[in-house]
Amino acid sequence: MNRDSKSPWFHALPNQLTMFRVASVPLFLAISAFEDRSFRIIGAFLFLLSALSDWLDGYFARLWKVESKFGAILDPLADKIAVAAALIIVASRYPSYAPLFAVLLARDVGVTGMRLIALEKGIHVAVNSFGKIKTILLDTCLVCLLMGENLWGWPWMEVGKITLVLSLFVSLYSAWIYWRVFSEHADF
Repeated sequence: MNRDSKSPWFHALPNQLTMFRVASVPLFLAISAFEDRSFRIIGAFLFLLSALSDWLDGYFARLWKVESKFGAILDPLADKIAVAAALIIVASRYPSYAPLFAVLLARDVGVTGMRLIALEKGIHVAVNSFGKIKTILLDTCLVCLLMGENLWGWPWMEVGKITLVLSLFVSLYSAWIYWRVFSEHADF
């Protein structure tokens, strides 16, 4: 697509998708407060839409070369807000896994904070492939566990538990990579 065929709406689409993610969190939390099966399914699909919007906003921003500082700051925060909300919901539903969810949440807050400090200092800490794999695994885990039961012939719960463990290991490894890159360039 060439630049002349883009309307201002398309220029703003990546940030609008990010804002959708932020705006969807209260609705997601309200829906997830109900333990009814249909509400669990709707909540899981709303979180899935939020996760997909995370991938699409970055894709469109790079495709149309409309990356912005606003998006660079808000996108990871919007992602962390949505993931934190989902982690809190699944921790309340599965208390025996709460320590694992707490580690995942702490890692996300720590890495996001470090990346924001790096951005402020002009240090480029690029997203690494392990960070992307962690996001796929964690989003898969959360969608599956938000479903709350095996439905439609799909083992949602088993997939959720397996991806929980995998996302934990990949999450910690990717955090170490981010820390290593950041510490090489930061003045302590």
